[in-house]
Amino acid sequence: MRGIDGFVPGVNPEKYREKYSAENSPENIAKDFNYFQPKFEQPIGPDQYDYIRRITDQLKDVPCKRKDIRAIGILGKDVYDKLLILRALREEFPNVIFFTTDIDARYWHHTELQYTRGLVVASSYGLQLCHIYQGDILQFRSSYQTSLFTATLLALDIIDKAKLENNTPRIYEIGWRGPYDLTSQNPHKHIHTERNYLKWNTQTSYFFFLVILSWVVLYLLTCYTSPKKAYFNNDKKLYPCFKKIWNMFRLVSGIFFVVFFCVALISSSSVTGEPITLLDGISIWPTNLMRLFCGFLSLYLFILSIQHIKRFHDDCSNGYHYVSICKNAICKKWHEFHKRKREKRKYLIGIGCLLHTFTSFGYMFYINSPLIPTRGNLCFLTDKVILCGGFSIMSLLTCYIVIDTYYFWRFMQDELLNQIYPSQSQGIAQQTNNNNKSEAKDIIKLMHIFIFIAKKTEVSGKITTYPFIALFLVILSRNSFFENLTWTLPISIVIGLTVIIILFSAILLFYTAKDLRHRIIHSLNDKLLEFKKPLGYKGKTKRKEAAAFLEFCIQYIENLKIGAFAPLSHNSIFISLLTPFGGIGTASLIQYLFHRFS
Repeated sequence: MRGIDGFVPGVNPEKYREKYSAENSPENIAKDFNYFQPKFEQPIGPDQYDYIRRITDQLKDVPCKRKDIRAIGILGKDVYDKLLILRALREEFPNVIFFTTDIDARYWHHTELQYTRGLVVASSYGLQLCHIYQGDILQFRSSYQTSLFTATLLALDIIDKAKLENNTPRIYEIGWRGPYDLTSQNPHKHIHTERNYLKWNTQTSYFFFLVILSWVVLYLLTCYTSPKKAYFNNDKKLYPCFKKIWNMFRLVSGIFFVVFFCVALISSSSVTGEPITLLDGISIWPTNLMRLFCGFLSLYLFILSIQHIKRFHDDCSNGYHYVSICKNAICKKWHEFHKRKREKRKYLIGIGCLLHTFTSFGYMFYINSPLIPTRGNLCFLTDKVILCGGFSIMSLLTCYIVIDTYYFWRFMQDELLNQIYPSQSQGIAQQTNNNNKSEAKDIIKLMHIFIFIAKKTEVSGKITTYPFIALFLVILSRNSFFENLTWTLPISIVIGLTVIIILFSAILLFYTAKDLRHRIIHSLNDKLLEFKKPLGYKGKTKRKEAAAFLEFCIQYIENLKIGAFAPLSHNSIFISLLTPFGGIGTASLIQYLFHRFS
């Protein structure tokens, strides 16, 4: 019988090429007779590509739901037929484990790896025997050639027949660098090659180095950002409190990384566990390491966000960084507003974190559960714990930043907006001689409001970028280079909605801040026009001095480029948008470099 490609196995296709090919150009001939680019056309001619299309449609309509299909087996002798079926089904069923029989070198050809990576292959033999029998002979092309070689050795009495009576099939998974042996038992260790990852090897050493490096990076980050004694100028209790928190963070993170490596080592040492490998793309441990690092990095950014906000409150009270605005009306109102909303704010953060976490997990894993390619209960449990813990901390970080942004926006709307109106400047010049001190206080108050907004939006903009840093690692960890992980629609929706919520709160805050700046400049310009009106010689010198001071204030406000008023290249919203795209670009670059130099 002809195969799907229209050829009888073992027959040279050259004599069929001119007869059935519509185009006989050298370019089409170089395509290896449509093997690499099959065309699922009408049900006519010697090829049977239309069968693949009908098989795909039939699998979509099976009685069980499509999301419940977890494995698809492709059984047959013709390797090309298997590859064609894989090409057709892989795109339609990305969350399914594919398995087949008989290992063949064509499974990891560079043109097929995007379809065959992760393919589980059961085979009576591998591509070579152990060194005792294989010697210096190169690997074979398929398990059939290996079996013929074994039969030859058996006929020559080089291999004892008793060793082949209970020959256990080999189990392989196709990775970036070829087949990876996953056989759970190896009773014929003198015939087949042994699994080398059951012991400490080079891959384990590299993985251990990455685990230590991850913790060292977190340690150096905490050393760089932990507060010094002069960090908090007003509240002296904050310094020992944060010092204790950072020390506890270093200790707990170190313990978790050590336990994680021990668990990975125990699992990889088991014949049914998950192997430790970095470059084959079949192990979940590199992904879990990135998730663990992402979780602790999110916790680090959460503590750092609290530290930045506490310092802002402390500086606001002390006036160290705010041009002597200490104890002015704006700071007092802010502290009163913050104290009044403190308890409600804590409850909102907790409720928002729980709601975001449970809703996201329910939607992601019960609507369309993604494939989690783990081996063994220990690896499966570790993956669940790291995933749930890391995502919960990311939710906490996101809710904290969004709610802090929201409350400052409410403060600007409720407390600051009603203090800035151009109508306040009418009739100022007529009262200049009598109310110079009052007018100076009004101008300084407007300056206080602007500086306060600029400094607070600078802090809010800085912490707004933190969730996007964690998102960068999430995107990088789910890249298919490390494991055959796919992006389901629920995961994309959850991450997309989270990004939209953060960006919306930041944009709303920045828009309101710019609107208040516009009102302040408008109010100061109205005051300046009033002071420049000719009202005689009485008070002329004082009006000129007041006008010069107003011009200085307006110029200062227009030239201050921090926080919400920073240029595009330093704008925190723009930087936040670039961060996850940087993750996608980095992941693509890693894949390209690996394929380029491998």
